[in-house]
Parts: sequence; structure tokens; C-alpha cells
Amino acid sequence: MLAITILCMTATFVVQLLLHYKIINLRRYFMRVVYFFANTLPAYLQGKDSDRAAEITKKRSKAGIPSFRDFPNYAISSKKIGECQCRIYTPKKKTNDLLFVYLHGGGFCFLSAAFYDNLMKNFVDELNCTIVSIDYPLAPEHVFPTAIEEAYNTIETLMGSLSEIIGFETTNCMIGGDSSGGCLTAVITQKAASCKKDWFKNQILIYPAVGSFNFNSQSYKDHLTTEIRSVQSPRGYANCTMLYLGIKTTDQNREELMRCEEYIPTNLRIDSPFRPFINNVLVSPILAKDDLLKKLPSSITFLAIADILQDEGFAYHMKMKKAGKGNKDISHQFEWIKNSTHGEVSMNLEAARDVVKEVKYWLDKRGYLEY
Repeated sequence: MLAITILCMTATFVVQLLLHYKIINLRRYFMRVVYFFANTLPAYLQGKDSDRAAEITKKRSKAGIPSFRDFPNYAISSKKIGECQCRIYTPKKKTNDLLFVYLHGGGFCFLSAAFYDNLMKNFVDELNCTIVSIDYPLAPEHVFPTAIEEAYNTIETLMGSLSEIIGFETTNCMIGGDSSGGCLTAVITQKAASCKKDWFKNQILIYPAVGSFNFNSQSYKDHLTTEIRSVQSPRGYANCTMLYLGIKTTDQNREELMRCEEYIPTNLRIDSPFRPFINNVLVSPILAKDDLLKKLPSSITFLAIADILQDEGFAYHMKMKKAGKGNKDISHQFEWIKNSTHGEVSMNLEAARDVVKEVKYWLDKRGYLEY
């Protein structure tokens, strides 16, 4: 018994020593465990051509979320705007007229506005702005383009009734989102620009999903070899893409999607269910032409170090930057989220604080945090 105790103490001391001198990375191994339970094990347990739509619908949480919460410096309320339920974060002492519209991530299939309460708290604390976070319809119950249409209509209703909904009028508006919410942000800003709706001065894109069909970029190929393993896998993202587009999650469809090597794939079978979507800029906003991109509001793009969506996110940033070149009123900035994986800002308090502080600095130096 004494020998076992001494062995355990010695092992603990050695591990602590290795961690202290950063010889081993504890987070690296933790993320590998998370990846196993989030991706490897579910893939192994799922049967051939499993009905992912039915599985997700069955597991969809029906738990109620408080529609009102009160905190010392802000309050959370809930209101239906258009056809979408929205979560509104209102500071008790406003120091600016900034309105931030947020679109949550979750692969178009998961999560909700309430899941992002902690991230929104960081934004309220740092920016002291009013936030409207939209609970857009999720797949598989609501497939493309429902989320886009309902989110856009909600924003249109909001912009036409600002005093009634948030209590003040403003033209200092910003939109943002992460992952699938980043895709919606890109699509909605493009749609607004094409419809000559000057709603937003700024946009925040956090590891946005903007390419949709290139599953063989370098960041996809590297997803198993990065220092920190991302919880987002090509297989998992393929499942979400199919559910969002209303395509059956068969093994054949998934394998075909994961073989695609371009934003507009050329290797699809003739009767492929993906063919109707491959040229659609609403599915892949990265396909937008320069004459539309140059009309977009300023942007700040955040990318994770370990993320399959890294390459397409950076490519979209560069396309916007190139299209906006020469316009002194437009700023397209890029930042890494250090030591991060996909989904980090909604789970990691340090990553959330870092992102929010960068956004604050970016807005403040350009005068958007003043009355």
C-alpha cells in the first residue's frame, strides 16, 4: 500500500513538473478526449445511413429558458421580432448608441441565443451596447433557406421599429456571428447590400462557415495533426451541411460531400443532391463577386488556430479586403484567436474576453463607441 502511495505521489510530481515547464500540453490531450467523445465514438456507434435528422429532433432540448434575467449592469429580456424569438441585452447605463445584432453558431442545427449569454455578457461589459441575439429556425425541422429568410425578416422588422423594440433610434449598428452564425452574417450583409439597405456599419465574423463545399482545403487535411484537436470534424460538419440543405444523411451523400475539393465542386455525380446548391451564393457567400463585396460594411474576422474552417474564413477576409481596397471608410481586419479551436468563444472565457477586447479596440479607434 505504501509503495502504491509513493508511486502515485511520484507520478503526480513528475506530471506537475512536465506541465510547469510546458514539456507536455495538458489542453492538447484534453481536446483529444473531447474529440473522441464528440466525433469518433458517435461515428462508430451510428449505423449505416443513420437518420441524423430524426436523432437531432429527438434530442432537441425542450427545457425552458428564463425569458428575463436581471444583473447589476444589464438585463436580459425576450421578445418576438418578426417570426423569431430574440434575446435582448440592455445595459442599465448606456454610454453609446451602438446596437449589436448577433447570430449564434451551431451548424444550423444546434444551440440557441441563450447558450451565448456569457459571451454576450462580455460584449455588454466591454462595449456597453444593446444586443439583439436572434433565435433563427434550426435544421432539420427548418431547412435552407428558412434560417436566412427569417433572420433577414427579423432584422428588417427590427430596423423599422428601433424605438419600439430597443427604446432608441440609431444608425450605429453592427452585426456578427460565429460559425454558422458567421455564414448568416456574411449572407445577410451581402443581401442587405444588394437591396441597398444601409443597416450596418460593421460586421464581426468569428470562424465563419463561408465555403460550404471545399472539404479538402489544407485546414481540413490538417485537422487530425494540429497541436490542439478541434471539436469540429469534417464528418460532423458534413452532417450539419446535409441537414441544413435538406439532404438525406446517407453514407453515400456524406462521402461524396467529403470528396469535394473546390468551392464549386466538379466531381459530383450527375444525380447528386448537392448540384442545386453548388453555385448558390446564399449557401456559399465566399462565391460573391467583387462588385457586391465592395459594398459590404467594415469587418473584423477572427479565426481559430485549429479549425477546419480556417482556410475559407481567411480567403473570405482577403476577398473583402481586396474588393474594399481604396475605400478609406472601410476597414477589413483579421485576428487570430490564440491557442484556440472551433467553438472556443462560446466555451472558453479567456478566448471570449480576448475577442471582445479586440472588437472594442477596433471600434473605439474608429469612433463607434461614442454618442
